[in-house]
Order: sequence, then C-alpha cells, then structure tokens
Amino acid sequence: MKLPKYEYQTLTEPGRIRLLRYGQCDFDKKPSIEISLETFKIDEAPPYLALSYCWGKKKANKDIVCDGKTIRVTTTLLEALEHLYPRMNSNSEDSPKCLWIDQLCIDQCNPQEKNHQVALMGNIYSSAVRTVIWLGPDRGFAREAFDLVQQIFAVVELEYPDHKNRADLPYRMFDGELHAQRGLPERSDGAWVALRALLNRPWFKRLWVLQEVVLSREDPSVVCGLEDCSWYVLSVVCGWVGMNCYVEQSYCPDTVLNVGEIRYVSYGKARLDLVSLVPMIAPHFDCTDARDKVFGLLGLTSQDERDRVIPDYNLSPTELYQDLARDIICRQGNLVWLNMQLGHNRHIRDLFRRIGSRHLWRNAPSWVPHFNMHPRLFPQSMNSVLVHEEAGRVLTWPEQFRASDDTRAEFRDVPRSPECAEMPMLSLRGLQADTLRCRFEVNTYRSVLWQAQKWRQRTRFGKAGWGDWRGQTVTLYDYVSGMRRPICLRLWSEVLRSHPDADIVLLARSMCEATTTNRGEDFEPLEDADFHDFCAYMVEIYNAWGGKFEHSHSRFHKSFDVLRQLEEGGISSRYQSLMERSCHMRRCFITEGGRIGIGPTSMKKGDMVVVLFGGGTPYVLRSWKGKWLLLGDCYVTGLMQGESIGKWRAGELQEQWFDIV
Repeated sequence: MKLPKYEYQTLTEPGRIRLLRYGQCDFDKKPSIEISLETFKIDEAPPYLALSYCWGKKKANKDIVCDGKTIRVTTTLLEALEHLYPRMNSNSEDSPKCLWIDQLCIDQCNPQEKNHQVALMGNIYSSAVRTVIWLGPDRGFAREAFDLVQQIFAVVELEYPDHKNRADLPYRMFDGELHAQRGLPERSDGAWVALRALLNRPWFKRLWVLQEVVLSREDPSVVCGLEDCSWYVLSVVCGWVGMNCYVEQSYCPDTVLNVGEIRYVSYGKARLDLVSLVPMIAPHFDCTDARDKVFGLLGLTSQDERDRVIPDYNLSPTELYQDLARDIICRQGNLVWLNMQLGHNRHIRDLFRRIGSRHLWRNAPSWVPHFNMHPRLFPQSMNSVLVHEEAGRVLTWPEQFRASDDTRAEFRDVPRSPECAEMPMLSLRGLQADTLRCRFEVNTYRSVLWQAQKWRQRTRFGKAGWGDWRGQTVTLYDYVSGMRRPICLRLWSEVLRSHPDADIVLLARSMCEATTTNRGEDFEPLEDADFHDFCAYMVEIYNAWGGKFEHSHSRFHKSFDVLRQLEEGGISSRYQSLMERSCHMRRCFITEGGRIGIGPTSMKKGDMVVVLFGGGTPYVLRSWKGKWLLLGDCYVTGLMQGESIGKWRAGELQEQWFDIV
C-alpha cells in the first residue's frame, strides 16, 4: 500500500527544533529506513548528535518512512542513514539516540522556518553532544588513508609535542630527504593515493561544515563507510602537511588547506566578526546558494553580529553583499573589504573575472566583493588576520601596507545619476596618486613556473589542472603565456628604460619589493636574504633567456654584472615561490611616475592609481560616464607608507570624492 506524503507541522514557538529517532529499519525492503521526528525546546532536548554531510547535487529522490508516511531525501543522506543506523542503535546507554539533520529537521519548503532555523544553527550544533562527519561510503581506500593519517600524526607528535594550532607548526619548503628520514611513503605509494581520494570528498569544500565542526562540544568523529577517525588527528595532520608544502608537491589536494582553516578558526576562544570571517573563509569553500557564504558563518560570530545580520533569503546575493559591505565600511571606517575578490561586472572587460565568477549577478556594483571566484582565479588577499588574545581575530593590513597612513574612510550619500540608476553607488574621499603607463600579461602559478624552466621542460604540456572548464581555460592560458619570455626579464628591461640614470641596486630592490608585495616567507617585511634570492633568480633566468633579449638596450645586459655580485648566498627558488604567491592572477605594471607595481587583471593604460582614505593599499579606478569603476587593489612602490597622504598634508595634492558604481 502506498503511504501518504509526510507534511511538517509548523514550529509555533521560537527556540524549538526537531530531532530524529530511528524506528525499526529493514534493509531487505524499500523504503528501508524508518524514522520519527519529535519537537523540543533546544535547551530541553535529550542528548543528540548533529550530522555534518553533503547534500549532493541531485534532488531528493529517495523515499524513507517518517511517522508512517513517506518523505524524500537525497541519495547521500540515505547512504548516511543506512550506515549510521548500527551506531545509533548500539546497546550503550550513554550513546545518544537522537540525530539532528538539517534536510529532515527543517521544513525546506517553508522560507520563514528556514530563516529562523538557520539563525539557530550555531546553538543547534553547540548544544549537540558532538558532530558526526559523514564523508560518504567507503570505496576501498578509507582504512589505508586513516592509517597514513595516524602515521603522519605520530611524526607531528614527535617533532612538535606541544603544538596547539597551525601557528605552532613552522612553514617550511618541502624537503625530500627529510621526508624519507621520517619514514613516510613516497608520493606514488597507495597510501597517498588513498588519502588524496579521501580528501577529495565534497565535504571538505562545503562551507556549512565550518560551524558544524567548530561548535562541536566534543571532538567530532570523521566517518567514511565503516571506518572512522578523530577530527582532531585529521586536522593536525592536514595542518602539518599544508605547512610543509606537500600540497605543492601534489602529495595532497588543496582541500588540506581548507581543513587547516577550520582548525585555525577552532583555535581561540573569542568569536570572530563577519569582517574577518567571511573574507578568510568564504572564498575557499563552496555552497549552492551564494547567500550562504554569509549566513553559513553567522553561528561562529558574536550575538551582536547575529542580531545585526539576520538570515533573509528574500534578499538577492547582490543586495546582501552590498548592504554588508556598506555597513562594514561605515561602521569600521576602513576599506578592508575593498581588498577582497571582486566579481564579474558587465562594464569591466576581464576574461578572468568573468570565467572565475561562479554566480553572475545582474547590475552588481564594481565595489561589492562576491567571494564566489574559482579558487585558481583570484589573487591572494593583501589583508592579514592578526590574532589578539582579547579582541579575537581582527582583519587588517600588515605593517607594509599603510598607503593612507592613519586616515579613516570618509563617505557621503549622493543621488544616483540617470545613466547609473540601476547601480548602487559608494562615494569615498581620496587622492589621485598616479596613472598606469604600461602593463604586462596576467601572471599565474604555472605560467611563471614554465617561463623559468628550460625549453624542453616547458613544452611538455601535461594534464595537470584539467578539471572543470574554468580550470581548462586557465591551463591553456598557462601554457600559452609560459611560451613567452619571462615576465621578470621584460619588466626589468622596462624598469631600466624608465629610469636611465637611477641606481641599479635601488631599482632591483624596488622590483623585488613590488613583485613580492614586500612580504617574505613568513609574511614579514623582506630582509637582505630575500633580495639576494631575487638577484639569484634574475641571473638564473637571464642565463637561460638572455639571448632572446639581444636587441635590448645595453644597460639591460650590463645590469646583470651588478646583480651577479649580489646573488651570493641567494636561492632562486625561494624568490620564485614568493613571486608566484604574490603575483598570481595579477598584472605587473609601471606608472607614468615610473613606479613599479602589481594590480588587478582588468587594468589597462590610462587607469588611475588612487589612495582612498582608510585604505591600506592603493586602488585602481577607471573613469566611466562621470563615475568610477573599482578594478581592485594594488601594490605600488613609493605609495605604500603614506607618501601621498604626506603630500596632501603638505598641500601638494588635493583630495576629491570618487563616486564608485
């Protein structure tokens, strides 16, 4: 007999939740799973576990029985319910018998209830006994992967017995000899293959998992099929692997870094605010609904933050991000959010911004960050998250970035012009500092790497990076760009031509500073050793490519006599790593004033370099119909320590309002 469809009863009182209990499940018949749903006040609920899992891309199409009626769930949830049934029905009296699962415990067809329950999500997970992480059924690799995790964990415990957080594990380049001494298997070993398969599970890219793990009262359990592992152990191992550059050597996928971010947020008792949390986390994690890039993190913020930002799925993503950005700028008086990744704007022709945007929103202002770019298609942020014991984590700029000195952001309300009526405007005060004279092509990790290699190595067009169509497009660009003469040599030639009488050592230091954003391996200001690394790199690629510059001016070739004298003790690969990190998805450029910099992919000759009050970096703006378009932040030598503000205070520069649409 066909059972009727289950219908949810409205949760009439605030603070009430539903919990799931298993009934008698018979796996020989369909539907095999039988459950019941009960409602409780959250502070009076019996002990329960909270499930963290992936919904999957398919719609709910599998039937289960709920209180004698049928309800549909996704395939991934059905698999989880089937595998967790033996655990939930153990004979242990201390084991919780209830589960909280968002797909079943929230009426997904009721927007009002969804808004209310999403706002309660932080309390729901923090009130659970623990979170159970479901990675999916085992495909034959889970045991071997978890064994390798335990092996690496033993190495970490031996080398760093007092470690607590990712910051306690020093950053170091991958060392093959040290890897062998630790007794860890080679990259081709089946154990690494198994671990890569485990970490490639979609769960590690899902944004909602952050609060589901961080708020767990007890150490979460990581379950894959019938195998399990401690979340603490797995997170420590991923943190160590990330800090030892195993990702760059293809031992592990970059989801390792996501686990590191979760662990970083878990450490520290102070709640974060959205100003710090969204830019730090949202770009690296996925969610089906772009609004959840904000709503999915509210559970980790303070009560004041949750009272100010209330989940409302009636808002469009553009409206949500726009309101949040404006509120943060007005409330904090700094422009830290303008240094975030900016999405596609129809008035800015930029192939990379276009193909990188996972969600395309009509009439999105150029100044609103989207946090939805493909990971390979957005540059590293110039912001830092600084840890303060009392204040929690505060998003700000490092000491190298003080373009606007100690000024605060100044803004005003202006009426919209007819031609910009559909585009919300942000009017900020600042200074015109310089104008773009020439730019170079977009840098990517691989294009820079291939340009630095010999011809035979560079012409091997491998399959690495060929995943989705966005990755394919970038890989093709990597290859084509990698065929050109190294960017650093062409940039250096243009720098020397722009400054015919300047000291070569000072120019070299300026170029080293610009191409690394003056941040060394530990993100602290560059030291002399970093400059020697730069000289060693320049000499190395000149030795390989100098013949291709035979028609360059004589000063270009003579300059390498000076650089050779400064390369002693330098390691070219260290500079190359710093340059790849800072220049990825940015263009090198030179201004009319002869300054060297790196900036957004969309900039072109004639764009304006401005210093906005309250901004740690300069920004690139483009004039458009009497208004301005924000292209992005930039690093420019000679503008990073408040030089323009000094000229303004001396009366040499005049401030103006920039109406940005």
